[in-house]
Amino acid sequence: MSTESTASVADTSDAPDREWKYLGAETLKEWKNTEEELVNKVKADRSILDELFYEIVLSLQDDPERISEQDLLSLTNSILGCFPNIRDREDISVEFLLIFQAINPGTSLIHFIESVNIDLELKNQYLDPNILKQSLFLDYNRMYYLDARLSNYGLDAYSSLGESSEGYSKFIAEVASFLRRSSGSTSGIDQLGSIINVMERVIGHFKLDTNRCFLLLLSILGPYVELKPELVNCFIDGTPWWKPNEANTSIESTLVTYLTNSPIITSGEMRIIVLLVKKGILQFDSIFNSLDPVDFETADANYSITAKDSTEMDQLQTQFNTELQEEAFRSTASALALAAPLIKDDSDEEGDVRNRGEVTKVEAHKVQVKPKTASVKSKLKTMQKIQFISYILKFRMYDSSIFALAQYPFLPAIEDRIADLINEFMRFLIEPYYRELVRPVNITLQRKEVAQAVPSIIDTSSLFKVCNEFLMFNGVKIARDPVLISKLVRIMAESLAGGEDKEIWLQFFRKFIFPSSNFVNNMATVNEIFAVLKRYYPLQVRYNLYGEYQTVLVKNALELKLNYGVTEKKTKDLMKRLSIENLSTSLRRYTKIVCSNPLASTNAFVSHIESYNSLTDLVVESSRMLNEYSWEALSFQILNKFTDNRLAVQEDGLNYTLWFQNLCEFVGRLAKKYPERFQLEPILELIVKSLNGGSTQFVLLFSEIVASMSGIKQINNLNPKQIFMLNSEQSIKQIVYSVIQDERMDCRRTGKKLISLLVPTGYLCELFVLLCKLPSKIIQQSKKIPLKILNQKCDELYSLIHTFSTAVEENISSSIFTQHMLPVEELIKDYQIEPAWAFQIWRRHWSRAIKKQLTENTDLTVLDGLRKNLPGLIPEVNWDLLTTTFYSTFWQLSLYEIDFGRISYLMELADVKTRIAVDRRKLNDRRDLNYKEEKRLGEEIRLLSGIVSVIRKDETKHRENFKLVSQRLENEKATWFADVDLSDTTKTNECVKHILEYCVLPRSLHSSFDAAFVAEFIFAIHKMNTPGFSLLVLLDDLFNGGLLGTTLFTSTQTETENLAIFFEQALAKLNEWRAEKSVYEKEALGLKEHTIKNDGTDAMDVDESPELCGMLIPGDLGVVNHEEFRKRLYGWHSQLLEQVVKSLDSEYYTTRNNAVIFAKGLLSSFPVVEDQGDILKERVSSIAASDPREDIKLACNALYGLVASKKSKMIPVWEFYTLEEAEKQNLMKKRNEKLEAVRKKEEAEEKERKEKERKEEEIRRAKESAEVKVRAAERTKAAMKSETNIRPYGLVGLDSVKKVTPEKTEVEKEKAEKEKAEKEKETKEEESKVEKIPETKEAENKVIDVAQTEEAKEKQITKGKEEAAPTHQHPHSSPSIESRSTSNSGRSTPRGPGNSKTNGENSKDGLRARLEEEKRINRMRAPHRTSRSIPRGPGRGLTPPLQVPSGPDSLQRSESEKLAPLPPPPTPPPPSRQRTGGSSYERERPRNIRDNQGRKRRGDYDDRDRMKRSRYGK
Repeated sequence: MSTESTASVADTSDAPDREWKYLGAETLKEWKNTEEELVNKVKADRSILDELFYEIVLSLQDDPERISEQDLLSLTNSILGCFPNIRDREDISVEFLLIFQAINPGTSLIHFIESVNIDLELKNQYLDPNILKQSLFLDYNRMYYLDARLSNYGLDAYSSLGESSEGYSKFIAEVASFLRRSSGSTSGIDQLGSIINVMERVIGHFKLDTNRCFLLLLSILGPYVELKPELVNCFIDGTPWWKPNEANTSIESTLVTYLTNSPIITSGEMRIIVLLVKKGILQFDSIFNSLDPVDFETADANYSITAKDSTEMDQLQTQFNTELQEEAFRSTASALALAAPLIKDDSDEEGDVRNRGEVTKVEAHKVQVKPKTASVKSKLKTMQKIQFISYILKFRMYDSSIFALAQYPFLPAIEDRIADLINEFMRFLIEPYYRELVRPVNITLQRKEVAQAVPSIIDTSSLFKVCNEFLMFNGVKIARDPVLISKLVRIMAESLAGGEDKEIWLQFFRKFIFPSSNFVNNMATVNEIFAVLKRYYPLQVRYNLYGEYQTVLVKNALELKLNYGVTEKKTKDLMKRLSIENLSTSLRRYTKIVCSNPLASTNAFVSHIESYNSLTDLVVESSRMLNEYSWEALSFQILNKFTDNRLAVQEDGLNYTLWFQNLCEFVGRLAKKYPERFQLEPILELIVKSLNGGSTQFVLLFSEIVASMSGIKQINNLNPKQIFMLNSEQSIKQIVYSVIQDERMDCRRTGKKLISLLVPTGYLCELFVLLCKLPSKIIQQSKKIPLKILNQKCDELYSLIHTFSTAVEENISSSIFTQHMLPVEELIKDYQIEPAWAFQIWRRHWSRAIKKQLTENTDLTVLDGLRKNLPGLIPEVNWDLLTTTFYSTFWQLSLYEIDFGRISYLMELADVKTRIAVDRRKLNDRRDLNYKEEKRLGEEIRLLSGIVSVIRKDETKHRENFKLVSQRLENEKATWFADVDLSDTTKTNECVKHILEYCVLPRSLHSSFDAAFVAEFIFAIHKMNTPGFSLLVLLDDLFNGGLLGTTLFTSTQTETENLAIFFEQALAKLNEWRAEKSVYEKEALGLKEHTIKNDGTDAMDVDESPELCGMLIPGDLGVVNHEEFRKRLYGWHSQLLEQVVKSLDSEYYTTRNNAVIFAKGLLSSFPVVEDQGDILKERVSSIAASDPREDIKLACNALYGLVASKKSKMIPVWEFYTLEEAEKQNLMKKRNEKLEAVRKKEEAEEKERKEKERKEEEIRRAKESAEVKVRAAERTKAAMKSETNIRPYGLVGLDSVKKVTPEKTEVEKEKAEKEKAEKEKETKEEESKVEKIPETKEAENKVIDVAQTEEAKEKQITKGKEEAAPTHQHPHSSPSIESRSTSNSGRSTPRGPGNSKTNGENSKDGLRARLEEEKRINRMRAPHRTSRSIPRGPGRGLTPPLQVPSGPDSLQRSESEKLAPLPPPPTPPPPSRQRTGGSSYERERPRNIRDNQGRKRRGDYDDRDRMKRSRYGK
C-alpha cells in the first residue's frame, strides 16, 4: 500500500484515541522516512524495541485500518534485519514473538506472523499451539506426541554423572580452570561471556542436564565466594539460566530436592545458596523450610502441611535451658549440696566376707550408668538451618535474618557463632552513623553500601529501631564484641552531650549495655561504659540500675544468674585461700575476678567479711587495683548490707552484733586506705539520714570512719603528764602520739578528704548538731534501758563528738570553717546545743583570730558579738554576778594557752636524745633484730630526730603565746568581778556558786583536757590576784557544798573520770601548799621571800598584808595562815571522804560505780591520812563482799588493792596538821591498838590457812596412795593374764618346747599366802609412815619422800606377785634378760605389762615387747651408773639422784609412765668416793644443764656413750 493510501486510511479511521509514541499520526504522513528513522533509532538504542514492537502488534490487532499490514510487515522485517549478529537477532526475534503472543492473536494475524522473517524453530517454540496447528506447524499433534515420548521415556538430557561422565567432567574442568586462572578478585570478569558460551556448548553438545550443572556450579563456586567475591557475583549475574527477582521454579525445585535428600551441605555450597537468595534468584522461605531440621510434616495423602507439636529446635531449647539451670545451680551450690551418695563397692562386700570367714559368693553390685546425652552445642554443628542462618547474617541479609531469628530467638544464646555474626552485622550497620557522629568523615560510599541491603541508621530513632528489631536477639552476647559496645556507648555519649532525652537513652542503656557490661572481659570497655553512666546520670539512678540487676534480672535470666553465681563462687574460693603469704600472688586474680562482675564479687566478699574479721586487712590490701565501677559496686553492696533490716545491736542493748562491727571496721579501713577512690559520700548520706530519723545504730559506723580517716585516738585514760603534753606545741604532742598510737600526723591527707566531703554537702554542721543532740534524745527515749547501758552509750557519743571536733580542728582552715559552721549563738539558741560543745567546736578558731589581733596590737573584737548576746542565750544566769566577759573568756581559753611551766621542753629534749641514742645502739647490733623491728626503730629515729630539730622553736612559740594570753588576762581581770566585793559575804558566795554551776563543774565533766584546764585556771586567776575572786570560798563550796553525790549520780563513767582529774589536780596543788609553808605563803598568799622570817616564826606576825586576795576570809578579810590552811584542808579531805563513802553506800548502780571510779582517780592525791585510807579500804572491802554485781565486786577489789598499796605513803593525822598533845597521844594509842588487832587477825588467818592446806595435803596423799595401789594391782593382773613368754634375744628361731607348770602343793600355797600377808602388812606400815610426816618439813622434801615410798611399795607388790607365780625356764635357754639387766645393787627389775613367764615362750609379739621394755629400762638407768671413764672433778664423785619436782603436779604421770614404772635408784658410791665439801646445789646439779657459754657439759656426752653401750650390750 502506498503512503497516500495509508494517510487516507488514517484520516478516516474511527479507532479510539491513543497516545502513540512511535507510530503517531504525524509519522504516518511520510511513512518511508518514518521507517528509516525508526530503524536508526533501534540501532542506536535497543531499549525501545519493546515499546515499538508493542505498538506494531497493537496496530495489527486493534486498528488494522490505520496502518496497512504490508507497511507494518516491512517495518518489522527491517528492524529484524538491521542486526547482523545471529545471537542479537535471535534475542530480538524472541522478544517480538513473546509480545505477539501476549496480545492473544487471532486467526486474522496468521498471515502476518507467517510473513515475518523469524526462524521457524523459534516460532514453533514460542507461539501458541493453536496458531501453529492452523498454518505454521500442521503436523504439531504428531510431533508433540513424539516429543512427549522422548522427554518422558528417552535419554535426551543426561542428569546422572555416570550417564555422561565426559560431559560433566569437561563442564567442571572448564569452570574450575577459569576460576583458578583469575588471579585477583576482579580479574576474569571481562571473560565471563566466553566461559558462559563454553558452558552452554558443553551442555548442548553432551546433552547435559542443566539442573545437574546448576548443582555442580554450587560446589565449584563455593570455595571462591570468599577468595574472589566480585568474580563470583558477576558470574552469577551473567548466567542465563535464571533471572534475578523472578520466579526460577526449575532450579529452585531442584535445589529444594537436593537439600531435602542430601545429609551434608558443604560450607561453599551454602554460601552460594545464600548468595542466590540474596540476589532474589531463589526464594528465602523455600530454602529455609527445606533445611534440616524442618518444623512441619505432611498430614495426609494430599500432602497438606502441618506444624509439628514438638520440633527438634524446641527440644534443643528445652535441653539448653536444663543445662543452663544445672550449671547455674552448680555455680552457686556448696560442696555438700553437690555431693552424691556413696555406692557400695564389690571390694567392700568381699572384704566383709573374708573377715567373717565365709566362702559364699557375693553378687557384684551393678551400677546403672546413664548414657551421656550429646550437648546442645555439638548438635547445632550438624544442623543445616543453623549454617544457613549464619550465612544470611554474614551476607548482611537484614530482613531474612530478622525472620530466622524470630523463629529461633534462643539461637544466639546457644551458638556463639550466631552471636558473633549478629554483633558483626550490627557493627556494620552503625558504622556510618558512628563515623558521622563521633568521627566526622566522608561516608557517602559506605552509606550507599549499607543502603543497598538494609535501611541505614541516620539518627537516634533509627538506631533504636534497628536495636529493638535486630540486636535484641543477642542479649548479653553483645559483650562478645567490645568494639560494638564501645561504639554504642560513644554514640550515646555524643547524643547526650548534644542534649537528647536522657530517659530514652537510659532505657536503651538498661536494656542493651548494662546487662552485657558484666560479661565484658575488656577492662577499658567497662571503664568507658561506667564513665558515660557516671557523667550523665546521678548516683540514685545508678543505684536503681544495680538494684534491678541484682534483685530482678539475676533471678529471672539464667545467663545472668549463671554469671553471677560463677563470680560469687570464684570470689568465695579465693577468700578461703587468701592469706598474708599469698597476698602478692593473689592480688591480680582478685582484681580480675572483681572487675569481671563487680556486683557479684563485692557481694560475696562483703558477706565473708561480715563473718570473718580476719579477712578485713587482706581484702583492703587487695583492693588497690580495682576500677571505678568496682568501687561504686562495693559502696552499693555495703549500703545494701547496712539497710537489709537486720539487727545491728544485740539483745542486751549494749553491744553491736558481730556482722555490724566487722562491716563498720571494714568501711573505716577502706576509707583510710583509699580516700580518693572509695565512695564515701553515699555512706555519709546514709548516716545523716538515719540520725535525722532518730536511729543511732550508725553512730558506730561514723565513729569508725572518723577514727580511721583522722587517726585520732580517744583522750580517755591519760595520765596528767600526757594531758599537759598534749596541750603543748606540736613536737611535744608527737611524743605522746607515738605512745598512745595516735596517727593524726600520718592521716592528714585522709582527714582533709573527710572534711572536704562534709563541707560541700552541708553535712559538717548538720552532723555536729545531730551528734550533740543525740545524748539528750537517747536519755529521753530510753526509759526502760538500764542506766549502765545508757551511760555507756552516752560515753560513746561523747567520745565520738570529741574525736569529730578534733578532726575538724586539725583539718580545716578557719576561713572555711566560719563559712560552713553555724555561729555559737545559733547553736545554743536555735538548736539547743550545750555551751560546752558549742564553745569547743569554735575554740581553736577563736584563738587563732584573737592571737592575730593581739600580735597586731589591735582591739579584741572576736568575742564582742557573743558577749552581747549571752544574756539572751542563757537567761538563767545572773549576769550581774557572773559577767559575760569572764564567762566567754573562761569557755574560750584552752589548757595550751594558760599553761607553760608544767612541761619542760628541755627535759623532754634530753629524753628524746636519750631514746635516739638507745635506738641507734640497737640498730648497730642487728643480730637480734628482725626486719619489722629494724624498720620500726628506723622510723622512730626519724620521728625523734624531727622532734629534736623543732623542739626549741616550739618552746619559744609556746612561751610567746603564753605571754600574749597572760597579758590579755591581766587586761581583762578587772572587769570579771567588778561588782563583787569580798567584804560582802553573801554576794561573794553567790558569785562563787555561779562559777561552780556554770563554769567549773560543766567544763570539768566535759573532757580530761577541760578538767585539767579548770584546775589550772582557778589557781592561775588566783595567782593573778583577780579582784572579787575568792579561791578560799570556791574550794570550801567545792568540798563542803555536797555537790559530789548528786554529780556522781548524774554523770557517766567518762565524766566521772574527768571530774576526778579536776579534783586530783586541785588536791595535788593543795597538798603542795600543805607540805611546804614557804610554797603556801608564796603561791597562796603572795608574800615575797624577804617577808618570811629566818627564826621560824610565822611571817604573818609581821604587819604586812598578803599580796593575793583569793585566800582572804570573806567578810572580815582575815588572812588564813599556813596552820589554819592545813586544818581547813583536813576538813576538806574529811568532807570529800564522807561524800565518797556516802556514794559508795548508795544502792544505785551508777552512784556506786562512779564513786569507785572517782576514788581511783584521786589515789595519787587522796587519801593522804592513814585513818581516812583505812575507812575507805574497809568500806570498799565490805561492798566487795556484799554487792551481788560482779563488775562492782571486781572494781571494789581493784580499788582495795590500790588503796592498800598506797598505805606506806600515808601519814597519820598529827603529821597532816598540828594537834594537841593529849589528843595526839590518844590517837597514837588507838592506832597501836588497831595495828595489834590487825596483826592478831592476820596471824589467825594465816594459821587457819596452813591448817586447811595441811588437811588438803593429807587428803591428796591418801588419794594418790590409793591410786598407786590400784595401778600396781592392775599391772600384776595384766602380767598374770599374759600368755607371752619372753625368749632371749638371738634364740627366736629355735624350736620351743611347751612348758608344763606343776600344780602347787598345799604347803606351797600356805607359804605364798603368808608371804602375801606380810607384804600387805609392810605396805600398811609404809602408808602410816607417809601420813605421819611432820609438818615442819619443806614441801619439796615431802614430795620426795612420798615418791620414794610409793616407788618402794610398787616394787614390793610387784615382787610379791612374781614370787606367787613362779615359772620354769627351758633347760636349753640362755641366761634370762632379767639377770643381765639388773642394777648395781643386784635387785630385780620390775616387770611391765606382758613380761610374765607363765606361757607363750615362742610368742614373737611378747618377745618384741620384752625387748623394748628392757631397752627402755637400760636407757633410763644408764645416766645413773658409774664409769671409770668419767673424769671425777668437783661434785662428780656422787651420781646425782633423780630430781623430783616439788609442785603438786609432780606425782601425776602419763599413761606410759603408769604402765612402765621407773627402775630403782642406783647404789650410792662408797663414802670415800663422795665429796664432802661444796653446796648441796652443786652436788645435786644435773650434768646435762648448759653453762654460761651455752654449751653442754662433758657429762652429757659421757652419759650418751653409756646409753649406747648399755643398749648394744658393750
